[in-house]
Amino acid sequence: MKKTTQIAFPESVNDTVYASTLYAAHGANTTGNSADSVFGNSATDLANETVTITGSVDDGYVAKQAIGLSL
Repeated sequence: MKKTTQIAFPESVNDTVYASTLYAAHGANTTGNSADSVFGNSATDLANETVTITGSVDDGYVAKQAIGLSL
């Protein structure tokens, strides 16, 4: 049996990264989490799939997420 999931980053982090010199040349993020065809299915799903993240573009990011499995 295989289980698959995705994680979402908070929009504020996405915005910061896309505005950084690392991504600015690629243009703006055209699909926010709520408009994503997977994350946008429900607010509850999005909340459960959004990681807690700390850090910065300069220092790097660390994300934490508890993932429960029902086997």
